[in-house]
Amino acid sequence: MTHNENAEEELLQMEDDFNEQSEEISPTKNGQSEETSSASTKKRKRKVDLFIEEISKAAALLGKNLREALTTMSQSLNAEVELQKKTSMVTSEILKIPSMDQKDKFKASRKIMREPEAVLTFWNLEGEARETFVNLMLEE
Repeated sequence: MTHNENAEEELLQMEDDFNEQSEEISPTKNGQSEETSSASTKKRKRKVDLFIEEISKAAALLGKNLREALTTMSQSLNAEVELQKKTSMVTSEILKIPSMDQKDKFKASRKIMREPEAVLTFWNLEGEARETFVNLMLEE
């Protein structure tokens, strides 16, 4: 059961309790209730206050969950933008490798750019290790 369903169920239960309490007040011989009007009003006010408190808790929980979801989405978008930036720079970096001919550089570049994991691996390597990785990608 989700937090929203729990909060909704609690609110419905509170409403039922309030209605039951109202029905329990029975008239006396002279037609007035056993409880004074003031006591009855205080009980109703307490129920309303509890109801408002529960709604506030549910709203706070919803706000917290929404903030967490937005933070996660923002982090995902930032990671995607960073990957796109790194992907767009692969070709210019591969063109700097002196030991490869132009055609192989473009083939390797295309192959690496198609795989996000390969792009990240490419940027985590430097120098000779990067060149070896590019040649390995060409062979696959």
